[in-house]
Parts: sequence; structure tokens; C-alpha cells
Amino acid sequence: MADITNVEATLNAGETFSFSAGAASQTFEFGVPDEKLIVLVKNEDTSGTDSAAEPATVTFEAGDFIQSGYGDIAVAVTDTNPLAVVELESGVVKDADGEVTVTVTDADGSEFTGTEANVKIAVIELE
Repeated sequence: MADITNVEATLNAGETFSFSAGAASQTFEFGVPDEKLIVLVKNEDTSGTDSAAEPATVTFEAGDFIQSGYGDIAVAVTDTNPLAVVELESGVVKDADGEVTVTVTDADGSEFTGTEANVKIAVIELE
């Protein structure tokens, strides 16, 4: 079962949602056409000494299909750019179970543990 629950958004209607807390490794379902799924990332980790967002990298791991040869997709979410919108192509990141694995690492590349990073992720399915 996926760790992140996708939000279903309806055309011409507003949708409220909550971000899921980021983790060292988690998954979400990719069961819609490519152009119908976007991922929002928000870095609220202010554990540094200057209370600015600590740099984090959100990585969407390569999947099981032929396009996985493109490799992982990594997005840096920093104090100067604390928000990101990511459009993914399923053939690059989806595994055979229809899931995408997401990892969150800190500035030196080591994985965060638990949800202390305060990096938030929302997966939006557009209808």
C-alpha cells in the first residue's frame, strides 16, 4: 500500500488537501495518464541555525520499465526555492506494481529519518 494518498482534483472545482510528511522512503500510486498527475513539494524544515529551510533533495526513483534508463529524477528544494511542482512520466518512475518510490535526503546526501525533515509532498490526480 502506498504511503502517500493521492488527491483527486476535479476540473473547474477547487480541492482542499493536506501535504503528507516526507520520509526517507515512501511510495505513491501512479494509475492515471502522465499529464494527469503532478507532485507538489514544500520544504518547511527550519532545523538549521538561521531558521531558513534546510536544503533537501526529493528523489523519484527510476522504475521497472524500459524508460527507467533515464535514471532517477532529483529535485532540490532549498531555502531560496522551498516549493516545487514536479510533472512525472510514468515510464521513467513507475514500478511494476504501479507505484513510485520517493526518497528525501538532506544537503550532504544522507537520508532523513522519520519525518523530522518536515519536507511535505502532495500528489494531485487531475480528472
